[in-house]
Amino acid sequence: MFEFILSVIGFVILILVLVTAHELGHYVVARMANVGVLRFSIGFGRPLVSWQDKRGTSFQIGWIPFGGYVQMIDENDFEVPDKLKPFALNRKSPLWRIAIAVAGPAANLLLAFLVFCLLYMAGVPSRIAYVGEVIPESVAERAGVVPGSIIQRVNDAEVEDQFRAVNELLRYINEDMTIRLETDKGIHNLAVQAWVTEDGAPDLDETFGFRFDIPPVVRGTVRNKPAEQAGFEPNDRIVSMRDAPVYSYSEVALAIRESPGQPIPMVVDRQGLQRSLTLVPELQIRESGGEFGWAGIEFDSGEKIVSYSPIAVIPKALNETWRYTVQTVELMGKLVRGQMSKDSLAGPIGIAEIAGRSLAVRFEAFLMVLALISIFLGLINLVPLPILDGGHVMYALIEMATRKPISVRVRTIGNQVSWVLVFALMLFVIYNDIARIFAN
Repeated sequence: MFEFILSVIGFVILILVLVTAHELGHYVVARMANVGVLRFSIGFGRPLVSWQDKRGTSFQIGWIPFGGYVQMIDENDFEVPDKLKPFALNRKSPLWRIAIAVAGPAANLLLAFLVFCLLYMAGVPSRIAYVGEVIPESVAERAGVVPGSIIQRVNDAEVEDQFRAVNELLRYINEDMTIRLETDKGIHNLAVQAWVTEDGAPDLDETFGFRFDIPPVVRGTVRNKPAEQAGFEPNDRIVSMRDAPVYSYSEVALAIRESPGQPIPMVVDRQGLQRSLTLVPELQIRESGGEFGWAGIEFDSGEKIVSYSPIAVIPKALNETWRYTVQTVELMGKLVRGQMSKDSLAGPIGIAEIAGRSLAVRFEAFLMVLALISIFLGLINLVPLPILDGGHVMYALIEMATRKPISVRVRTIGNQVSWVLVFALMLFVIYNDIARIFAN
């Protein structure tokens, strides 16, 4: 129930912010062009809240939270009195109409930029792209990747943390190619011939053959518990266990869980010197009756908070906005070319789930989702369908080329076809959402 409430709250916040930013872009530029605005609506249907400004524009929040619109005076839509015709959208130059149409998507990109500014000034968590395990006979092993490596570059892109490494690898989803992986231990060429998916999502572990983890470095111990009694100290790095090399926290944690009451010989690196220690995990009993080992040892996650000054954050946020815009265009291209499964498309239910989960993790994660969806919303609106902003741009460009306005018949047919396509897409993504829920 709590997850459902979070999903609803997250979805409502997303829609309110994204749609308000988008429609505000149209509204501001329309006012600059001296176009009459009749209604500014967030959501559709009967208004829950409404008010009117001095210029006669009605502002409202509709009860169906799936979009919004700015209704302008336009002779293509209804009969306009003579005194209002100078304020009609259709009487403005094609360049002004293009500016008004593009202003919505541009506002979404601006919103993403501002969110990135906020995120990077407040500080974002960062963890090194540490390879904890290399799967035997995998693409990574054949390329020479070794456990304990830190990924520094993926092809030409520098990666400063694990999040960026994953993001860069996902750019090449479903492409059979060789990916150049640069680590602190060398350069490796990963010959990817087939992407592995699970439940329609890419499985990076199985595709590339390595798993991210954290180094087995001790952060602290619980007083008078097995780890302290064995002689572990902060900053000890476990290098071997039962005479086998150790590269990740997960290996140590698994051994401790599976060895209650059994001695585990270990070697740690302490300030450049190796010391032998013997850890005897304490026996613990689960509520279900199962046994497991516990040592009272805390490992260093390696996570740090990276923040920027108000001046330095501007180029960082611009770079992030541009990078995610390019990657979104690339992924949209893969969808069109069939290189990505259509099952990966999420509808309102899927977006609500994502919003709720990110909100449950931390507010910074929710803001990142907000920025990424804002970029996607801006770009999808530039698709040249007549009912979208891209369609208005297309009509204006055609008018500039032919020096003739688009006929009412063409507009009507274009709108009808567009609504059918958009409605079909909405049904498909909602079906995806429902199928995903039943599958899980």
